[in-house]
Amino acid sequence: MREQARRWPMFQEAIRRGRLLEEMLDALEISAGSAARERHGDAIGQARSTCISCPHTRKCEIWLERLRSGGAPQEPCGIPDFCLNARYLESCIAHAASRIGRTT
Repeated sequence: MREQARRWPMFQEAIRRGRLLEEMLDALEISAGSAARERHGDAIGQARSTCISCPHTRKCEIWLERLRSGGAPQEPCGIPDFCLNARYLESCIAHAASRIGRTT
């Protein structure tokens, strides 16, 4: 039954959308460890769920593709305006910056 479920289009779509969060973290140079520490791991799970149900999936894919092709983010903070996880991503960036400030 498990193998059969993996072939279902909706299952594959949920997996694909969930991976967009990983790609966004990479694009913004946020480490997976840093992202996972937010709210003791609860935030990354919620962020993934947000990506899975996001109505802006195509915009996200285009934005990420532009970055992969050498383009720069057009947004001042680097996070796309349409991203429903913007506050979480901003928090990850801020915490990473504060950690760097403490170690120097």
